[in-house]
Amino acid sequence: EADLVILAQRAVAGAQIYTLIAIPGFILAGELMVGGGMARRLVSLSRRATHNLRGGLGIVTVLAATLFAAISGSAPATTAAIGSIMIPAMAKEGYSTRFATALATTSGPLGQLIPPSIPMVIWAVMSGESVVRLFLAGVVPGLLIALGLMAVCMLHGSGSGAADRPAPPPAAIERGTLWALLAPALILGGIYGGVFTPTEASAVGVVYALFVGLFIYRELTPASVYRAVL
Repeated sequence: EADLVILAQRAVAGAQIYTLIAIPGFILAGELMVGGGMARRLVSLSRRATHNLRGGLGIVTVLAATLFAAISGSAPATTAAIGSIMIPAMAKEGYSTRFATALATTSGPLGQLIPPSIPMVIWAVMSGESVVRLFLAGVVPGLLIALGLMAVCMLHGSGSGAADRPAPPPAAIERGTLWALLAPALILGGIYGGVFTPTEASAVGVVYALFVGLFIYRELTPASVYRAVL
């Protein structure tokens, strides 16, 4: 009986670890930003920035994944959000489906390196290490991997085929793209600037995603918010 009491106490204590609340917070923020149109606008902005580079659509995939990683903190969320947009776009432009899929699935794990990173939050709780210090440790490796993947895309474009052509620019940058770009700046700037903790940053991300999706982009509906919460 005493063992059962201890088990219950430890279960409750584990559920009350403040730092772990950041995990569902960042996941929900990422889901709301996908449903609210932020992910699509980040892709649009990346295409405009890299449209004149060889292997441009591949570079767009990596750049958009890097930006979205700085919002969601999740490799699966980054892969799903960017891959669902970019794999069909790359296939349409003549890239092989194998290359497009491989690039999306290798760009997705940037979400667990580039802060805010959900695995780093878990490791900080387990090891007693500072979350912010772990976040800082992931910045340079994450950016180096992103640059390496972009280099692969450019090398892939050195042969014949669609990858040898620049990425077609969007007809126009979607309105309100700046709001999407401000999301990672708000979250990371707040954490590193000491304005709020990573857990508070996840809540800020949720509120920001709801505000932009409901009142700026007006693409979030009660049904899409419900799906995101699920």
